[in-house]
Amino acid sequence: MDSPVTDDSFRLLLEKAARLYERHQSDRRESFNVFSTLRSEHDEVNLHSRFLAALLDHRKSPGEPRENLEDFLDQFKIGGFDHDGATVHREQDNIDILICDESSMQAVVIENKILAADQSRQLQRYAEQTRDYEQQYILYLTLDGREASEDSAGDIDYHPISYKNDLIPWLRGCQKRAYDEPALRESVAQYVQLIGKLTGTDFSEAYMNDLKKLCLEDSNLLLVHDLSEAMTEAKIALLVKLWQEIENGLQEDVPDLPTKSDDSDISENRIRRYVTRQRKYGEHGLYYELDANAMLCIEVGNIIYFGVYCEKGIKQKKYQEILARLPGWYSENSWPLCRNAPTDLNLKHTPREQLKLLANDEERQDYVKEVVSGVSDLWREIKKRGLVSPA
Repeated sequence: MDSPVTDDSFRLLLEKAARLYERHQSDRRESFNVFSTLRSEHDEVNLHSRFLAALLDHRKSPGEPRENLEDFLDQFKIGGFDHDGATVHREQDNIDILICDESSMQAVVIENKILAADQSRQLQRYAEQTRDYEQQYILYLTLDGREASEDSAGDIDYHPISYKNDLIPWLRGCQKRAYDEPALRESVAQYVQLIGKLTGTDFSEAYMNDLKKLCLEDSNLLLVHDLSEAMTEAKIALLVKLWQEIENGLQEDVPDLPTKSDDSDISENRIRRYVTRQRKYGEHGLYYELDANAMLCIEVGNIIYFGVYCEKGIKQKKYQEILARLPGWYSENSWPLCRNAPTDLNLKHTPREQLKLLANDEERQDYVKEVVSGVSDLWREIKKRGLVSPA
């Protein structure tokens, strides 16, 4: 007969899980990883897309088959490709990875998302750009296989795939096929290690088996279910606190910010929809009206970014004025000026190691100061360049 669930049951379960975690951590060794050393671990373009495209295009020698490409297409049931004649492109027409076969008139689009938020009509544009092909396959690659936003995908047919469940098995196949290429085999092994870290799956099989055994003891599975629900509530509370601290920091350090727009929403209800991925749960944040055409924004998709928002197609004159007066900033779609927060804190799909930052008051405050400082610097430049209407 199962033991009754009591407050002591929760305490004992957490204590046992903590001991398993401490033992697991003590056995781990942080090995050298060339990818983490040379690039930001979240660099979609120059790390992840570049390495994946190289693997897809790899031949052991000229004239040899591209086995990695063949295995990748087979995994997603994409048939009829001329594996020998197909071409693999990176960053062509802003598509992360594009695989084309002119003989069968097929195209595979891979949109790679680690931290970046979806752009407006992004997947729809890629479908339009490859419309001359008789068959299109649009793969939306993320760490956990989430769906694209409605604004990005519209009603096009696309396939969400994940690093965690889809790419890791394929990468292990690439590693096995490189049995006689030591440098490539080790490179793939280190990349798999990095993906494990980013997806929160870099744990040992023994550790998982111990946790599974613990969950199956007595009534522990019921406790784990309740703890999972509590984890969601805890994350909501931490994000509410984070946004309140950002707004308070802005009020203290940048007191002359313009009027806050009605579009601003950092309420608990809005953040709950974001964490639980309810319909239309995407970007939200704090918005300040520069004039009738532009806003200073602090927004979150996966990570927090800030800049000036101006609808590119509708307010083209203002958009070009902003670009001209504040050069040197990253520009994208309706964001003539955009910059990510210095710390890559993924608030939507927070990996294990970043939860500590959210939960630790001191580390979270350091992050808040980064965001507030960046917005403060931008606001000074906006005023200096005359981009705000006089009060």
